[in-house]
Amino acid sequence: GLDQHGPRCLGIGGIAHGGHGLATAIGGQVVGNVQLQMTGAALGKEGHLRLGAGAMPQHVAHQAQPAGLPSLAFPLLGPQVVVNRQIAGVEDQVVDHLAHTQGFCAGVASAIEVVKRALEKYGTPLYVRHHIVHNTAVIKDFEEQGVVFIEELTEVPEGGRVIFSAHGVSPSIYDEAKKRELIYIDATCPLVTKVHREATNFTKKEVQTVLIGHRGHQELVGTSGYVDPGLLYVVETEDDIDRLELDPFKPTGYLTQTTLSVTDTAVLIEKLKDKFPGIMGPPKSDICFATQNRQDAVTELSQHCDVIIICGSGHSSNSNRLKETAEKTGNASYLIDSVAEFDLNWIVGKSRVGISSGASVPEYIVQDLVNKILEVYPDSQVFREESVEKDIRFAVPKV
Repeated sequence: GLDQHGPRCLGIGGIAHGGHGLATAIGGQVVGNVQLQMTGAALGKEGHLRLGAGAMPQHVAHQAQPAGLPSLAFPLLGPQVVVNRQIAGVEDQVVDHLAHTQGFCAGVASAIEVVKRALEKYGTPLYVRHHIVHNTAVIKDFEEQGVVFIEELTEVPEGGRVIFSAHGVSPSIYDEAKKRELIYIDATCPLVTKVHREATNFTKKEVQTVLIGHRGHQELVGTSGYVDPGLLYVVETEDDIDRLELDPFKPTGYLTQTTLSVTDTAVLIEKLKDKFPGIMGPPKSDICFATQNRQDAVTELSQHCDVIIICGSGHSSNSNRLKETAEKTGNASYLIDSVAEFDLNWIVGKSRVGISSGASVPEYIVQDLVNKILEVYPDSQVFREESVEKDIRFAVPKV
């Protein structure tokens, strides 16, 4: 409705957006390329939003807030929609946030479950070679329970028990564990194991193998061990490819780390194909679906948000790639390990805030951030849909 102060009510319709089946609308306005319609929602005397039948999805609600405070949205696990309002001449915007998924992927969830079950069954000391996943909060929690994280198997007493991290290890590590009669549990992500098999097949066929990834990253170190050293070439940048010299009379193939930037990796692969037209790739992309889903989600968020906040540790490859994905869209983006690192100044003057998290981040880290912002913007709305990965589970290795 209209009065002397301007628009006083909202209509929320069922306009499909991006195939996700949720939409927002304000009567008489056009948002993006969508013509919006009024469908029976009005501000009551108390300043609350009254909804007519069928006005919005059943889980969505909105309350008016003090003038001058922007409404914020915090996409968690799926398509997100937030509705702001105009009241008393103070203009807010309709905010439409879309995200696919975030937080623990199936591989991380499986690896963490391995440690939990081992602790319950065997107690301490329990050794884990390398951090089970790259997240500070997860590691601290396990350390407080008596888990000992190591880098060398020599740190495990002979005959002791050790878990190999989700990032995978090279064949030489298995050999060393057997030689020292260690009892080991392999928590390697199945998608990393897939790359190991591809590397092994390339070596059996004497294929020169170009491994795309971040030098020194634990996953890349492990995968490198499956390739004959005389056939292995690691590249990280376009300059690396420019300097790359291969035997033109031998077959050539490429593999990638699973947690790389989808966009950046595509550029490197195209450059490899231009320089080595006969180069072979894996039957299916080595970048895992969880990495792809999270980067796609951040790309979509960036189209609708003023600022993107990524929850994740600084040494987490996939979390850093999410931050970079947002930055490439021109948005301000920040990476925080915990809510203690969040600066409220990042969202001053912003009305559309997107939040995502890396594949090894516990959900409570995201919730802590949401709660912190809600302390300042108590009437902001939080919307959450089911994850596109909600039915994906990896079998937990025998403990």
